[in-house]
Amino acid sequence: MAKTNSLYYDGCDFTIGNHEWHTYMCKGMRGRGKTTYWLATMYKRSIQNIKDWLDSKVDRVSKRFIYLRRTEAALEQAINLGIFNSVFNAEPYRDLAGMCSADLTFVKNKILTEINGTPTHIGYYVDLNKIRGLSLEDCDCLLFDEIIEDKRSNYKGGDGGIHEPDILARLDDTLFRKRENWIIMLGNDDTASDPYSENFGIPFGVDKWKNKDRQFWYEFDRTQAAVDFRHTTATGIRWKGTGYDKFACGERQMESIDDDFICDKPQHAKLMYNLKVAGERLTIWRDEEHGTIYVHDNCDFDRHLPIISVMNKDMQVDSLFIAYNPAFLQWVKFQYGRGNFRYNNQRTYSLFSIILALDKK
Repeated sequence: MAKTNSLYYDGCDFTIGNHEWHTYMCKGMRGRGKTTYWLATMYKRSIQNIKDWLDSKVDRVSKRFIYLRRTEAALEQAINLGIFNSVFNAEPYRDLAGMCSADLTFVKNKILTEINGTPTHIGYYVDLNKIRGLSLEDCDCLLFDEIIEDKRSNYKGGDGGIHEPDILARLDDTLFRKRENWIIMLGNDDTASDPYSENFGIPFGVDKWKNKDRQFWYEFDRTQAAVDFRHTTATGIRWKGTGYDKFACGERQMESIDDDFICDKPQHAKLMYNLKVAGERLTIWRDEEHGTIYVHDNCDFDRHLPIISVMNKDMQVDSLFIAYNPAFLQWVKFQYGRGNFRYNNQRTYSLFSIILALDKK
């Protein structure tokens, strides 16, 4: 687990090379250094492996890494903004200077640096569009950066992104060809649900979770030390106390709403819908007098009304909900757009926002 007193992300007990755990997913506060940490880890593994090969300590190069982003445009932006080179400027990883040059070159999807004065290939950069003919026998780990999108329409595969994990699975199979490998997935807590949490069955709202059967490890990373330090910086001071600050510090999702929308329904409100979302019970009520609609997570179902299943407790999307509830989705979108919804707490809104995210229209 991440070290609780660290100002920056300092890893966890998950390690590349552990034969019991092969997939790690981490969400958390912004600016913690998650990408920097894992890139530095992969740099060191690759460079040491290459040096061992040059010294004839191993018989082949096998530990190069792959940096993956969703689109080619996102990859170009990461390269242009210097995310790869910034690793060398991070104080905890200054020892890389003794292993290679801090100047990286990017040529035809290959990442190169100088080792002993010679340009040397240490890794690859690809996007989810490149999924054919890429068998890489010299790699054993992949970093998928920024896996969480702020809109469902930004995921690949359509249908609210539920097919994107299949695209990643095909890329995984194409790249590694059944060889043992490790995947690291990183992102910020932008939305209440995402196709990867659903695919791996991460329970709603947990901070730490493991699935031994799928050798999958999940954690939400945040430390108070990092929050306190953030509030001493120029940007932290500028936005302190705002909705963005609460998101950046890992307290709320980006899509959280103003507290003005948090209230209880009036007694005369009429129950309209029973919902099951991520295994949780939601009810939707309407104040006929004012047209306001209330969503609650603490009211009993009306047994005379049907129960609409949106997503089960293992975060698996009910495909029948998407296919057979267009009228309900249209109504929700219309009323939400007019600002008519209210919620009894932020958690209720997070659950409700799953419905908004799955609306394909």
